[in-house]
Amino acid sequence: MNSPAIFAVYSNIGVLDPERFQIVLGTVYQPIEPSNFSPASFSLTIYPKDSRDVHIDNFSDVLPLLRTNVVSESISLNFISNSENDTITSNFVLTVAGSYSVVVFFNGSLVSSFMQTITVFPGEPFFPNFQVVRTQYIIKTSEIIDVIVAPVDQFMNSFTSSFQLEMLDLEIIVKDDSDQSLKYPFVLGADNLFVSSFRITKSGQYKGNVFIASHFQIPSAILFSVIQASTVSADTSSIFNMNTS
Repeated sequence: MNSPAIFAVYSNIGVLDPERFQIVLGTVYQPIEPSNFSPASFSLTIYPKDSRDVHIDNFSDVLPLLRTNVVSESISLNFISNSENDTITSNFVLTVAGSYSVVVFFNGSLVSSFMQTITVFPGEPFFPNFQVVRTQYIIKTSEIIDVIVAPVDQFMNSFTSSFQLEMLDLEIIVKDDSDQSLKYPFVLGADNLFVSSFRITKSGQYKGNVFIASHFQIPSAILFSVIQASTVSADTSSIFNMNTS
């Protein structure tokens, strides 16, 4: 366990004699794991002591005044504390990936000597949430197709690193009307999206399915209508341009 952070907070707790009720909220231990994968569980433990460094057994005056504040660039959460095994604990679960600052408030005042930074990473891939950006194509045989997939976890956290790409092992299998198939890999492209680029040189109707590790199929199928470049009419070209806007 990490070294405890000692801090002192003084409050009159709504009584007339503030000196009598000076409270030192003893030790706030850092979360056991400073980083975790979504959903990530963390816990703060608070040992309240009085001004004589004596442990406080009765938390009835202290608990209502304690709050744990967890803040990221996009989220601000507050958690109340609970009494457990002669200590006060603040337990919380974070599901959105990102970096968070954790601070403690007592009676509305920030406990300035304690601040913990924690990081939440995307959790396990949740295949039903995977998003195929586009599912229908009308293309020429001379054109390159870009199939784009946004992989996420159960809480819609996006995967963003090349390591995660290798872990997921995404590939698309494209079949024609006669059930002949070709396989194409994905690479990490712009905006943290996975892209598979390829060309179909024979006209016809094709169906593509995206797989993870050759076993798990993303629900959305992709349809390709491929036309010979020399026979594409002006009207068909217009439809193609509309679909790529």
